[in-house]
Amino acid sequence: MSRAIWVTLLPVALVSLGVLAIAFVPLAWSAAVRARGRERARARAAHEADAELRAARVQIAAELQSGVVRDLSTVAEELNAAAVSDAKTDAELSATLRCAAGVCGDGSRKLQEILADLAPPGSRASAPPRR
Repeated sequence: MSRAIWVTLLPVALVSLGVLAIAFVPLAWSAAVRARGRERARARAAHEADAELRAARVQIAAELQSGVVRDLSTVAEELNAAAVSDAKTDAELSATLRCAAGVCGDGSRKLQEILADLAPPGSRASAPPRR
């Protein structure tokens, strides 16, 4: 009796499982394709954001390099030259000028270190200023 029930129900169960498999395979395939597409879009957006960030960093570094760093370097050199030429006439002025030259030179070096961190190696902005 139970064997007859199994023989009757087994084909129905197998056909039902087959129909479910046939229905779910395309659904799973479609979900996998959509998931891969979303992952590619996320990766593309992350890459574009990274490129924009790098471009902004290089632009900031270039602007600082051509402006503040160059100005500080020039002022440091001029103050040092004034300190040397005025050393014979006024020792106190000479010491003040030397101190100012040191401060400007230190500021320039610190800015160059910051710029080296901002700009990737090999870019135009990471090069030391021309004097």
